[in-house]
Amino acid sequence: EEVSDVRVFLASTNDRPFIAEDLDILRRSFTVDYYRGSGFIGAHHFFHRARRADIAISWFASVYSLPLVLASRLTGTPSIIIVGGVDAAALPEVGYGLWLNPLKSRLVRAALRRADLILAVDERLLENLRHHSGLPLENARVLPTGYDPDFWSPPAKDGPDKRSGILCVASCDSRRRGLVKGVDLFCEAAALLPDTPCTFIGAGPEELARYGFTVPPNLTAIPPTDREELRDYYRMTLLYCQPSRHEGLPNVLCEAILCGAFPVATDVGGSRSVVGAEGIVVPPSDVGDLVDGLKRGLHSAGSEGIGPELRNHVAERFSRERRARELTRLVRELVERSESEDEE
Repeated sequence: EEVSDVRVFLASTNDRPFIAEDLDILRRSFTVDYYRGSGFIGAHHFFHRARRADIAISWFASVYSLPLVLASRLTGTPSIIIVGGVDAAALPEVGYGLWLNPLKSRLVRAALRRADLILAVDERLLENLRHHSGLPLENARVLPTGYDPDFWSPPAKDGPDKRSGILCVASCDSRRRGLVKGVDLFCEAAALLPDTPCTFIGAGPEELARYGFTVPPNLTAIPPTDREELRDYYRMTLLYCQPSRHEGLPNVLCEAILCGAFPVATDVGGSRSVVGAEGIVVPPSDVGDLVDGLKRGLHSAGSEGIGPELRNHVAERFSRERRARELTRLVRELVERSESEDEE
């Protein structure tokens, strides 16, 4: 496909694999200027680079979304805010979520009110955003993140077919982040299943101990790995555990299912829509419920992981190509509408 001269400015305050995926999608069709940053210099870039674009996109609703949206308003070009997780959260018990901060809330509310389009990765996340912002958000719609089922795939037929153990993967670079992802609950659950080997990917044992999490003898904790090694772990594990207290649409849960692991997840964010009717969903924040769900999962999964129905559900509903098609179409429509309004 030929790259058009439509100038897209994509900005975010942090770096995540799903943002890199969207950057790749946009670069297939448009001329893209990408920026990641924060602070005063970050706000400067969000504003001035948005002014030079035909459309500006803020990945995550943050205080920096406001200068981006205002710049688009000044130049008469459209803007999009993509909502992914923390930007729709308010968890006072762990001090997590943008909406706990009155000043940030006010600035983000102003940005949401002025954006041309708001995209949320899951319907429940959009419901949370409406609740916390107090805005109807009539210009919002759901567009899930997408995953490549050819890469995230079960082991080859001639590979090992005996799965074992329980795996949990989470970004865990602080105690608060670990609590949001339920790493403490996973450690406690592993201790209550002493005969089951458990693996955590996201931090080593020293880091977990520093954050105040107790690592039982049957839990192996390792730092983050690359995509290929992570895929190997997914392919070897019997159960994938998503114990989060808050989620958007959990990437790792989708990836694990596509690789054939049986899912047990807490009922937060988009986890229920990912797990569907085949997996197991339990209430968040309760280690007893989590252990019960894991025991049921160990019994249900046998030694083969999941059947094709659940994998097909994720591959079709959360397809990378579907997101690429929809995101590209929405950008084109907004730019064309803006240009036609300018000509009138």
